[in-house]
Amino acid sequence: MKAHIDSGNMVGGFILPKTLVDKLALASQPITVGRARTVSNEVEIQEARLCDTIKIGSLRATVDN
Repeated sequence: MKAHIDSGNMVGGFILPKTLVDKLALASQPITVGRARTVSNEVEIQEARLCDTIKIGSLRATVDN
């Protein structure tokens, strides 16, 4: 999938769309940790642990236990 690398992201390691998260193996159920607001919308921010490894090119982000 295409990605936007935000080096100034102070919120979390990876922010993924719900449509993608629904297809991933999760180590925990998503929980609501906040809300985000734009000019015309408000959305829930949820957090979950992945069972999968995220790969970006030859780099891998592994799950810490």
